[in-house]
Amino acid sequence: MSRFNIRPAAPGDHAAFSSLLSHSYPPLLAPCYARAVLCQALPVITRVAPEALCGGRYFLAEQGGRVLAAGGWSDISPFGRACPAGHAHIRHLACDPERLRQGIGRAILDEVIRTARASGIRMLHCLSPHNAAPFYAASGFAALGEVAMRLTPELDLPVIHMRYGLG
Repeated sequence: MSRFNIRPAAPGDHAAFSSLLSHSYPPLLAPCYARAVLCQALPVITRVAPEALCGGRYFLAEQGGRVLAAGGWSDISPFGRACPAGHAHIRHLACDPERLRQGIGRAILDEVIRTARASGIRMLHCLSPHNAAPFYAASGFAALGEVAMRLTPELDLPVIHMRYGLG
């Protein structure tokens, strides 16, 4: 595997972060979701708020100036509500489809877990798309069941609620 560097994301990384999401989500989600659902969902799930890239909770894996993977955590749920004390959600974890199964996504997840634990988080939640649930399960996350993630008033995306105890 080629070497890559992981660093905290910054507001200036917004375009690169969003580009990775737009590049990776369509082909990776296509086997699990209907085309009509993806046409509505992708404009919503490929957006990351620029302010989320502040504070050392989001990370990029890079090689030669190219973003290979990204992801982070937040104490605000994907539903827009504050998490209970000690809980947080993994947000926008993505890997370039050409670089899957090379440990890059796992390295981002490890950094998310490390920084969440250092910030006092005891339980990480993840609303995993169906295609990513095996990745999270292999990383120690427990599946709690399918839930509907409301993306717009007209669209719910079925995802797997998973969690990981940080002890």
